[in-house]
Amino acid sequence: ITGDQPEPAQKQEFSERYRFICDFGAGGVGKEGKARDLVFDRVIAVKCLNETFRDNAEAIRSFIEECRLNAKLDHPSIVPVYDLGKDADGHWQVAMKFISGSSLKRFISTVRATYDKKKVNAAQERHALISRLEYFLKICAVVEYCHSLKVMHGDIKPENILMGNFGEVYLMDWGCARTFGTVPESLSGTPNYLPPEFLENKVVTPLVDVYSLGVLLFE
Repeated sequence: ITGDQPEPAQKQEFSERYRFICDFGAGGVGKEGKARDLVFDRVIAVKCLNETFRDNAEAIRSFIEECRLNAKLDHPSIVPVYDLGKDADGHWQVAMKFISGSSLKRFISTVRATYDKKKVNAAQERHALISRLEYFLKICAVVEYCHSLKVMHGDIKPENILMGNFGEVYLMDWGCARTFGTVPESLSGTPNYLPPEFLENKVVTPLVDVYSLGVLLFE
C-alpha cells in the first residue's frame, strides 16, 4: 500500500460487506439481485431463496449444497462463487460474479425472428451458423469438464445458459447436479430435455446431459 491508497478493510460480516442494489431475476425457488461489494468496490450478483422457501429447512440444505458444489467447479464457463453467508435478516445468500449478458433462450428467439423475416442471405446464414456452433462447442466443453469430475449438471436448457457480451458462455443453475451412479430421491430437471430412461430409472449418468445437449443442438 503506497501513496494515498487506503488500506483494505478488514473482513466484514456478509450482511455488512454487500450492499443490495436491486433484483434482476427470479425462478421457482430462488431469486437473483445485484449488490456492491464494499471491500473491493465492485458490483456482484447475490442469489437467495425466495420468500416461500427461505425458512424451509430442506430448501436451505439444497441451496447450500448447490452453492458448495458450484464453488468447487473451476472452469471459464462456470460463474465463480465469492462468498456464502446470511443477510441482515438471517437468510442465506451467495455472492457470485455478476455477468452482463442474456440467455441462450432469448438469443434463439431473436435468431428465429430474423430468419422468419427472411433478412438473412446465404453468406450471412453460414457465418451465423458457424457462430452458433462455436457457442454450442463451448457448452460441450464445460459439460465435458463436469463429467471429468463425475458430476452431471442435469438441467441443460437454453434458460440455463448465459451468453456474455464478449463471447463468454456460462452454464448456470446447479440445483439439479448430481454425482454419477446416484439415484435422486425425487426427479429433478426439465422433462423435455431429459432422456426417457432417466425419467423411468432416475439413475444419474453422463448420458442425461448428452441427451440434453442433443435437444439444445436441435433448437
